[in-house]
Amino acid sequence: MSVLTHLLPDSSNLRLENCQLDKIKTQINLIVSAISRVVNCPVCNQRLSVIGLANGGAAGERLLQQWGIKVSRNTLLNLVRSIPLPPIVTPHTLGVDDFCFRKCKTYGTALIDLERSRAIALLKDALAETLTEWLKAHPGVKVVSRDRSKTYPYSVTLGKQ
Repeated sequence: MSVLTHLLPDSSNLRLENCQLDKIKTQINLIVSAISRVVNCPVCNQRLSVIGLANGGAAGERLLQQWGIKVSRNTLLNLVRSIPLPPIVTPHTLGVDDFCFRKCKTYGTALIDLERSRAIALLKDALAETLTEWLKAHPGVKVVSRDRSKTYPYSVTLGKQ
């Protein structure tokens, strides 16, 4: 019986009730029961994550209600937050620009992978030193595209050395 408990896909949510061995058909029949009342289906969770990512919480909730699936917007958002982030690959072509966290109050630096057309980092400020540190920590950038701001040229030169 102990060997069969290792065959169950999720022993934390399933309990083995009975085991029947059919030597003629050469098969094992397992009778299992759920330990908890609610168990997340790995297939459904992967699909709910995609719907939450594409639509957001409230819109995803409304769409799923049309399909007869009851789920809250917070559940969808929690599933989206649990999606692991892809690893950051240092791009060969990097876009650098400043942006505003708060209107005319706090500025940061956005780093864009121009080859893959996606943001890879948001730096905490728009200082040249911060960009220099990031470039030194991520060697391999060949081309940097920036605006005519006087903040970044010196840091790009130092960071690529």
